[in-house]
Amino acid sequence: MARTISEIKKSITDEYLAQKEVQIKYGIAPGTKWEDAFSKVSIENIVFYVVASALYVFERLLDAHIDKVNAMLDERMPHTLRWYRDKTLAFMIGTPLVEDSDIYNTSGMTEADIEKAKVVKFASVTEDSNLSAINIKVATADNEGRKPLSEDQYKKLETYLNRVKDAGVAINVINKEPSEISVELDVTYDGLLDENNVEEAIGTAVKNYVENLPFNGEYTNSGLIDAVQSVSGVIDAYVTSATETIEGGTASISARKTPEAGYYRCGITTISMTAR
Repeated sequence: MARTISEIKKSITDEYLAQKEVQIKYGIAPGTKWEDAFSKVSIENIVFYVVASALYVFERLLDAHIDKVNAMLDERMPHTLRWYRDKTLAFMIGTPLVEDSDIYNTSGMTEADIEKAKVVKFASVTEDSNLSAINIKVATADNEGRKPLSEDQYKKLETYLNRVKDAGVAINVINKEPSEISVELDVTYDGLLDENNVEEAIGTAVKNYVENLPFNGEYTNSGLIDAVQSVSGVIDAYVTSATETIEGGTASISARKTPEAGYYRCGITTISMTAR
């Protein structure tokens, strides 16, 4: 990005005044500011202003050239999965795209306006080799946590992605309620502590682990045990059962599972407490 004329001029004059020969020639003490050494109408000030102006024009032309090259590359190169994720997170409700482009016209909008219009708060993009498509999992959020987009938001997101995507690329937007993970635990705890307090803290640790995984992050029984064993008073812990709600019932999780919706909710936590 091009610097301003003032910024360019300051970088030149600072370096000029730092030279020992210049300080001796003009009788300037080290650390003297340019404004204190030369008047606005001095030949030196005018010359450096002209040089800074020329460099400013050059930097602006260079920026324009870089933008043009990047635009040409964007038109010719297929986009990455990260690009699709970034574009999904950039989706805005109620704001039109600039004609024949994949960016929004945000003139007149404050940062708060822009953030409010971005309804997709979480997104992950993966390739589905079976369907020859890109799967995009999305979610929004409120004070209660992650949740699906509304039907209207979902439809508009699909329209937006179909406009900005590469030609010939199939997109599958996954916007759904999270499944619940329920676990049964065997816990050995310090018998000197109150059992109810330890059990309550374990329940909180389980909920925090399940519901705060990275978006589309993998749930693991070992990760859950790490969270439980971080609770004060827990000596040992085992997962005796872990299940995930699915349509029509539940499915067992033997070791690990990636959420279909991109995130989980915590279901029922059953704890068998043993004092030691």
